[in-house]
Amino acid sequence: MAQVEMEIESLRRNLKSDQWTINLKEKGAERYLAIWVDAAQADAIAVKLQGVSVSRPSTHDLLVQLLRLWGADVESVIVCDLKNDTFYAKIILRVDVGKLEIDSRPSDALALAVRVGAPVFVEGAILDQAGIAVSA
Repeated sequence: MAQVEMEIESLRRNLKSDQWTINLKEKGAERYLAIWVDAAQADAIAVKLQGVSVSRPSTHDLLVQLLRLWGADVESVIVCDLKNDTFYAKIILRVDVGKLEIDSRPSDALALAVRVGAPVFVEGAILDQAGIAVSA
């Protein structure tokens, strides 16, 4: 099945459980995918989404600097699997010899994607399985 392009619609905190979700929205449609993350990962994404300036680079900022130094570009990130209620992702890097796929937690992949403006995709089967369709 094809990959579906998504965008980060929001980060939300459940006040009762104090857990965070990254809510992805299908581009041009009304399907959503919620991925649970911890507070630190939510913060790493929120800082960039909100354009907050920080005094020291985060781990994700350092990773972007290293990738650029080594001549690699983040082509995209893909939420590629769901096993035992755990999402899996890949970071697709473009390098001089072609493409590399790096295994990643979705939260780290998304934190990297927002820093470089890379597109976010979800495998269609994952969206069919765990996505939520909102009708008007």
